[in-house]
Amino acid sequence: SPTTAVSPLGLGELTRSATPGGEGELTPDATPDGEGDDKNKGEAGFPTVAPVTADRVQEIAGTMTRESFPRIDGSTATIPISEAVYCLATGEDAEAAKKVINHTKTTNSYIRLYDGEADLLIVYEPSPSIIERMQKEPLTIKPIGLDALVFMANAANPVESLSKQQLIDIYSGKISDWLEVGGKKQELLAFQRPAGSGSQTLMQKLVMGSTAMAKGDNIYHYYTMADILEGMLNYTGDDNTLGYSVYYYASQMYHLPDLKFMAVDGVLPSTQTIYDGTYPYANAFYAVIRPDEPKDSAAHQIFDWLTGQEGQRMVLDLGYVPVIMPEGAEIGKESHNAGSAAEIELLPAEELEEGQHYIFFQKQNISWEYEYGKVIVFDNKWEKCTTFYNAQTSARGVWDGRYLAIGQYRSLPDGQEEFISRIYDLETQRFLDDAWLEGAWLFDSELGYFGKYPSEEEKDARMEIDGEYNEWGKICNARGEIVLNYVPMYEGGMQLYREDDVFRLYDITYRRNEEGSYEAFRYYMIYDLNLHLKLVVFEDEDMLPMKGDREEGAVYARWEDCLFSGKGEILLDKTGFLSRFGDGEDMDCIMEDCGEAKDALNCPVATRLYPFLYKGKRYYVNQTLDFCFVEGEEKGGRTGEGQAPLPYYFEAEGAGWEGQSLYFRADGELLSMKDGTMPDRVLSSGEGYALVHIGENGVVVEEHLPKIGFCETYTYPAPVNPEDRYVYELYYFGEHRFVIKDYQRLSDNTQGTDMELCFYRGMEREDSFTAKSIDLWEQYGRNHNKNETILFVLDDYIVLQLETNEIYQRRYVLLLDGEIRFVTPPCEIGNIADGYAQFRVGNYDTVYDMEGNIVLRALNRALEND
Repeated sequence: SPTTAVSPLGLGELTRSATPGGEGELTPDATPDGEGDDKNKGEAGFPTVAPVTADRVQEIAGTMTRESFPRIDGSTATIPISEAVYCLATGEDAEAAKKVINHTKTTNSYIRLYDGEADLLIVYEPSPSIIERMQKEPLTIKPIGLDALVFMANAANPVESLSKQQLIDIYSGKISDWLEVGGKKQELLAFQRPAGSGSQTLMQKLVMGSTAMAKGDNIYHYYTMADILEGMLNYTGDDNTLGYSVYYYASQMYHLPDLKFMAVDGVLPSTQTIYDGTYPYANAFYAVIRPDEPKDSAAHQIFDWLTGQEGQRMVLDLGYVPVIMPEGAEIGKESHNAGSAAEIELLPAEELEEGQHYIFFQKQNISWEYEYGKVIVFDNKWEKCTTFYNAQTSARGVWDGRYLAIGQYRSLPDGQEEFISRIYDLETQRFLDDAWLEGAWLFDSELGYFGKYPSEEEKDARMEIDGEYNEWGKICNARGEIVLNYVPMYEGGMQLYREDDVFRLYDITYRRNEEGSYEAFRYYMIYDLNLHLKLVVFEDEDMLPMKGDREEGAVYARWEDCLFSGKGEILLDKTGFLSRFGDGEDMDCIMEDCGEAKDALNCPVATRLYPFLYKGKRYYVNQTLDFCFVEGEEKGGRTGEGQAPLPYYFEAEGAGWEGQSLYFRADGELLSMKDGTMPDRVLSSGEGYALVHIGENGVVVEEHLPKIGFCETYTYPAPVNPEDRYVYELYYFGEHRFVIKDYQRLSDNTQGTDMELCFYRGMEREDSFTAKSIDLWEQYGRNHNKNETILFVLDDYIVLQLETNEIYQRRYVLLLDGEIRFVTPPCEIGNIADGYAQFRVGNYDTVYDMEGNIVLRALNRALEND
């Protein structure tokens, strides 16, 4: 026969069947129609309502579509319920639910319900601030399941049970050794969550009561639910830690088999002991709607269904503890250890190349200002190598380097944090602990170069040379040997950069003049990968060292006297020009300013001509000296047999074209539009080019793909505002191309862009689409203005970010060779690199390959501090 007992949750009196398998009804004091009154507040501090009667529960299976499904929100630990309800109601699969359901954590979900941004919550107990608001603005709330605060210890710890009083004494600081509670003599490290977190609120409410939690030498704070469990295993490597979590998270959502549940007064937490009330620290979780939610709405239908027989069976089947035991249900025997849910979901994936690793970063805080979290390293077979917690690293995605810089925050006994930075060797799977590394930082991860600051004695010695202190550093190799003793620095960063197979250094040095003041001179150096000097270029000839002081094998030159490549090769200088165009007698020649090439650290442009002043004439030559245009002539001339790239473009005063930029084909003929007008601009990319003419009536673009005999003309309207101007860019990827039309409104300094992408197979256009307000990024970047769309250019991939109505939420299109490979659901971008893309989709951090296949997925790290 039914028995009546007082609920340990303070939810009023519950009437349940005496046998777990019998049909039970939860009947707190409430009005017959299920709407509660103030009598049913209990210890929770807010009114709850009773379930509706069984005859009023409507079926939800297959009754809703994705569009009609209510906006559902809630706590981290109730995500599986929301996903399961979505699948049942809509008939869609679990993968679809993971993309649609998005919980925003306990407190924020209540706020969103009040603000009309959510229709239904499946959520844990509200914070005191929300409870206070509920006294003024009531919500309709009822318990749908039970959870509990549970304590966990290392599986090797001999202690199996703690009393309620012992737990209070441990966390108030009275007990700090396991010997005092029946264990071996060793320090008891008690881990706790910071104030304001959900489990810390439960800890104070259910365990500590009016007793304050201590801040002792053995007390450590962890930000997230995962951190406190992971920290127990990783802080010391011993079995002397104690921590807590909520039962469902520790048993179902996060698998750490080296931890065990701790009994309280001899009672282990389990579905049975939480349900029957013998485990002391149980607490409810709830379904919540607004009081004005229509009775016939989808949200109200689910709200009612959750405490019906089918709803409570779903709760039980998902591993939660129901408030009403479904008819015929039996609670099975449990292992009392951490559950079987995987830390991450790893799906079949292509292997990486030998020596490559994948760096999976899960940001801990949703705010962009906090770039720390969990860093998981996978090897080329996608097997997990190691995990770093509360960590920062610049490495994301596929990583080819051997060394990894890891910065980590560690909790201190006084509640403060310390930040430590170390170098991790992926080959040996250990942190480098060599003494010479103290104060060093990772400079090149692949080659194993490290930066170090100079000693005070070295700084003083350098002062004697410079006359004043300029920031500088040194480069060491993995053996601790100094390979570069002086590298200028600026704002903490070295002025030495690696590009492909060379290192570049560009800086300014100072020299004291006769008046005693300092003059600044620019200089440029190129080193090979062994950091051997290959090229030195100074702005001023007097700064070049004497021949006896020059390094063997390095080339020394004055800035204005040469054009050099990124590899340190002299491509063009006076000697080369005179050998081709000189008369053998007059050797007086001036190489003029290389303009943009010089400003870009002298990187040459293959399609640009460079000016030499010789015998009163200005010669424009290309870097290979097989094309020359003499100022005042109408046509350029070929001087060699090789095929020069096309087109050349430069500003010069040609015959009949005074003051206008001239553009030439490879045969020396001037480029012109079909109507004979001269283009205002020529865009070139690969083997294609476009001629642009900007007139009063509009903008005309002629696009040419000579390889396939393609030519097409586009006309764009003139700017509405005469102060606006247009700039065009042209890009090619295989046989498809896209044209970008940028404009800048000079009158109010605002920018915008229209873009058209057109995809071709041969000469036939296969597909095209346009997008508004686009920024072009040639590598991965971020932009959080939700009104902008970003284009990522990654090797042969195009990643287009489309607008959505949600802040920080975008849809991304990934394209290759003109084909759309996949389109993401609304999400946040994490990283795109080397054939893999990481996005935050719903409640999960998800890694895709470029075909749209999911490689791995893990719970959003930001949710774990709920």
